[in-house]
Amino acid sequence: MNYYQIELTGPERDLHSGVYGGAVPNPLTILTELFAKLHDKNFRVTVPGFYDQVAKLSNAERKALNSLPWKKKDFEKAVGAPGYCGEKGFTTVERLWTRPTLELNGIWGGYQGEGAKTVIPSKAFAKFSTRLVPNQDPKKIAQLVEKHVRKLLPKTVHCKFEVLSMGKPWAAPYHNPIFQKAQAALEEGFGKKAVFIREGGSIPFVTQMYDTFKVPCVLIGFGLPDENAHAPDEHIALENYFGGIKAIAHFYADLAKR
Repeated sequence: MNYYQIELTGPERDLHSGVYGGAVPNPLTILTELFAKLHDKNFRVTVPGFYDQVAKLSNAERKALNSLPWKKKDFEKAVGAPGYCGEKGFTTVERLWTRPTLELNGIWGGYQGEGAKTVIPSKAFAKFSTRLVPNQDPKKIAQLVEKHVRKLLPKTVHCKFEVLSMGKPWAAPYHNPIFQKAQAALEEGFGKKAVFIREGGSIPFVTQMYDTFKVPCVLIGFGLPDENAHAPDEHIALENYFGGIKAIAHFYADLAKR
């Protein structure tokens, strides 16, 4: 994942909208217009070159992912949105697990207190991220994103563009024998056969370990999608916590045999 922050500056200070409105640039308006242009009507990212290096998913893996015991009804219940959308030509599972994304994570500026204050803000800010998939180069993607953002912005604002973090994409070679050991350990811990999924997560040292030692990294999950990761009420079910303890114990015991 790459994480960015953008700061737009128009007037040198906040201005009274009655005195100056209609004749000066509003950084907040310009910022929202910018993000509206970063996706097309098919929900594809509009940054030129963004998809050029995306590794093509094999028909076999695509079939395997779509045959997993994943239920759209449970997904929609957990999310709770009035409706759903995504990149055209892909199933929900494929959008979640195999496609790169660009998301606006936060936006602010201007007056945000109680009541009314009619200002044209001097500055507007946003934080956004690009989730990457195998073969995408984070440095190249950061350059492409910044170039496109600057091209879309008018000359009426100054832009400060920061890359706060970068991380390489990676997918586990799950046919390696160590993954069968992990799968068996999870079955011991939970009493059900584990399945292989993809997931968007920011764990940069996984790629660092893989690049350094050339050995696969096994990522084992115990939490469920509806346990609200990153939300105020993030939690984990106790049965998953204790099942995870059992699974890890079996996994290390099995690894020690050979």
